[in-house]
Amino acid sequence: MLLAALALLGGLASGGEDKDKRRLFNTFFLDGDRVTYVLTFRADRTFEIYTPDGQVARGNYAASSKALGIKYEGGTRHFEFEFDGLDVKLRPSKTDQPQAGSILGTLPPIGADSKAVLVAIQNWQKRGLPTEPNRPANAALTTPAATPHPPDLPAAPPVVPEKKIVASTAPQAVPAAANAPQEIVGTYSWIDAKDRAAILRLREGGTFDYISPDGHRDGGTYLYLNGELNLDSGFWRRHFLVSAAENGLTFTRRETDVPKLGDGLGEMAPAQGSATWTKVNDNLPAQPAQPAAPQPVEPVAPVAPPPTAPVAPLVKTPPPEVAAPSVTPPAVPPKPAEPGPSAAPAENVKPTGVAQLIGTFIHRPNPLVSETWKLQDGGQFEYSDSNGAKVVGTATLDGDRLRLQAGEVVRLFAVSIEKDGALLFTRLPEDAPRILNDLASMSPSVLKSARYDKK
Repeated sequence: MLLAALALLGGLASGGEDKDKRRLFNTFFLDGDRVTYVLTFRADRTFEIYTPDGQVARGNYAASSKALGIKYEGGTRHFEFEFDGLDVKLRPSKTDQPQAGSILGTLPPIGADSKAVLVAIQNWQKRGLPTEPNRPANAALTTPAATPHPPDLPAAPPVVPEKKIVASTAPQAVPAAANAPQEIVGTYSWIDAKDRAAILRLREGGTFDYISPDGHRDGGTYLYLNGELNLDSGFWRRHFLVSAAENGLTFTRRETDVPKLGDGLGEMAPAQGSATWTKVNDNLPAQPAQPAAPQPVEPVAPVAPPPTAPVAPLVKTPPPEVAAPSVTPPAVPPKPAEPGPSAAPAENVKPTGVAQLIGTFIHRPNPLVSETWKLQDGGQFEYSDSNGAKVVGTATLDGDRLRLQAGEVVRLFAVSIEKDGALLFTRLPEDAPRILNDLASMSPSVLKSARYDKK
């Protein structure tokens, strides 16, 4: 039943007479230069979706003239859409529920500001592109016995495809990268010409986080097969061959890779040729440590010995009369008090209640980005950063275990108070930030710990 989806979409029309809604009854390809996702929507409220690696999912959907809801095992994907000719532009709604590790859960677009274009099969064929779903070069990575084909177009669509049929060509086999690693999950760093670090975190389940050298945050989904890596942020896509390096991975641009100035993922290295990303631990700093510049030492001028005056000859003279010494003993100064044991430096303190965390605190992951975390009476917190992120929620404390919740997103930290009043947030093993909410970008999200100075 899709009653919940219908309610969340704000009363979707059930009649099939709406013109725009009928235009949705078609087969669409996710915009690109080859087949990745293929979706078919039918008039009987059923759909089929084929993934880039040949998997298939089927189910029911609900649609109005401007909204689309697709129910799946992880929740419901909610999109707002508009038509551009026969093509469809998708944007996630505020109630969209993506999820890593699921066919529909990772369907682009993902993220509040992301967009995706579904190209109608009529326009796809005009481009001369193949209509068969992509298959990985290594057949052992997928279970389907035969390459699935998109279903035939339903008879109901009002738009009739052109009679001119372009013969489809089979997709080219993907060449395997030399020395391709089997597993690439982890956190990697790349240093630019100004000694600034970029951070790329590839997660289990096919999602990634990216922080550019200038502090821009990005994220989305990735697909890795047979040494080929596709990164999709919803705004832009990158396409690399991956090979194992001594301390990490080497990314080499494919001929289909297109960098883009002004876009975080679009500017990710390499912009030309190849780039090596070094694998790092979660507790390493995001920026390389700058060696201290040696202090100049002034030369010391040699000191000349003082001149020696000539010694006069000794003359034997009678000693002068000396008065008898006084019998009064000299005053003895009081004995200084012995110093007591030095006080040990104060260590980080674990808070005993959430009230000890009340205040405003600032964290700077790099010189260009600042993050502000503010806690008020009653456990209400507000998080914001200089890139425009802002979210409010509730904070609860169990021992030193801090739980921050904003909507469906929950962050879990171990928190301690430093002697200068700063807060140190350390991610707990079960903390799993998602890129879908501003709270997920709160540091630490890629590294293990972050220090917030008291304002």
